[in-house]
Amino acid sequence: MKINAIILFLCSLFLYACYEDKGDYDYAPIDEVTINFDLTSYGVAIGEEIEIKPTLEFKNPEDSVNFSYEWLVSGKLYATTRDLKYTGEELGSNFTMFTVINNRTKVRTIKEILIQVSSPYNISGAPGWFILSDEEGKSVLHMVSSKYIDGAYQYVARRDIYNGGGEELGREPVKLIYHAPYYSYPELLVVQRGGQKSVELNINSMTRVIRNDEEFFNGQPPVDFVPQDAYYGMWADILLGEDGNLYSRPIAEYEKLHQDPFNNNPMLIDPKKESRIKALGIAPAFANEVVVYDELNNRLLCIGTDFRYGGDIQEMPTATYPEEYTPLNDMGNKELIYLGVGDPMNFNMIVKDPSDGKYYFQRFMLQYMAHNNTFMLYAWNAHKELGCASYFTSRTQIVIFRDGNYIFFTGGAANNELYRHDTRTNVTVLVKSFEDTSIQLLRLPNVMAGESALGVVFTNGDVVSLNMSSANINANVYEELFRHNFGKVVDVVAK
Repeated sequence: MKINAIILFLCSLFLYACYEDKGDYDYAPIDEVTINFDLTSYGVAIGEEIEIKPTLEFKNPEDSVNFSYEWLVSGKLYATTRDLKYTGEELGSNFTMFTVINNRTKVRTIKEILIQVSSPYNISGAPGWFILSDEEGKSVLHMVSSKYIDGAYQYVARRDIYNGGGEELGREPVKLIYHAPYYSYPELLVVQRGGQKSVELNINSMTRVIRNDEEFFNGQPPVDFVPQDAYYGMWADILLGEDGNLYSRPIAEYEKLHQDPFNNNPMLIDPKKESRIKALGIAPAFANEVVVYDELNNRLLCIGTDFRYGGDIQEMPTATYPEEYTPLNDMGNKELIYLGVGDPMNFNMIVKDPSDGKYYFQRFMLQYMAHNNTFMLYAWNAHKELGCASYFTSRTQIVIFRDGNYIFFTGGAANNELYRHDTRTNVTVLVKSFEDTSIQLLRLPNVMAGESALGVVFTNGDVVSLNMSSANINANVYEELFRHNFGKVVDVVAK
């Protein structure tokens, strides 16, 4: 009982003392601050500087002068300024702690971010585009990279970036294929017919990793082999040759690139009939859903990616199609105009009915079942007739945003007009008419979904990235993120 009384007495004294010590807090309540950053992870090229500006919200803005700041990068004090100017000196990830210190109360408010120092050709999280040009038959590789400054990306052209130690990249350029397995650094396959022919490049160093013809069994590629497209997976890689054949390699250890050779005999497509593969439909990032178009039989097939089979060609699984839909396993007299990846496991298609000249848009979902190396196919909605088809010409270029909502295409007698078609409303809008030059290529950024940019290549060599955010689309605003000229452009691909 005495002990309880003593405790009660001491508590009373403590509360009285707190109450009496109220002078400062009458006119200066405990200051509070909230810290916000534009990003949770910032990328900077090695040797270059980035400035990071946190947004601070003070409970009592007039007392903001009573605060000080600390930046700890990888556990070491780097700066004591409100904004951080950081120079990337070594490749790697740096956990960064920003602390706002109340000089009166000594209360510390802390927020963490990540600063990733990367190669200038592979800045973490920053959009970029690779450009392959033909300079009098010589292959030349360029890049447009970006840097995050004051809440937006600023773009810079990096020219002739191949690091061959004096050796030229190659000749007779054809195509770029970017692939980014989640377990290793991205690589870039440069397809070319001359010089050292097709080569894989390390994205960080822009050096050659291996020549494509060296990747076949015993270093013996098929005669006159030129890759047309490629799929890079966890357990199997597939090359599509210009000869219409597919060549596969099973991967024994998925974290080791180029360890296993491609088979120099083509994959068996269909034992019952002759086939010729014209196109691959694959996700831009790592995925297991792969579709191929067999032009001789006007059908789609899928590829099982289980390592035990090294990639095997399968017929499209049985599905119940809507009444108004072109079956994938037999498209009859329909012509395949476009095949592209949609949201993860989804695909977008445009087919043409030559009997009446009408074009139709449809989607389907293909899900790979790894446990038994099979697929499940879903086609829920009927096709939609495209009201924009009257604008199509023989030179029309087409890309479809992966959610299937917007189709961008070119038109006009000189192929100098860019259009946008809304598949939901069937409304077509002229985005921009260009008087001086024609459009050569349209390209999408290398993301799984939610595009906000569109790459446009003009015949005069200009490469442009357009801001196609929802706000710009709704306002029908034409905004160029960058424009650079790279001469005779052969191909462009986003990183």
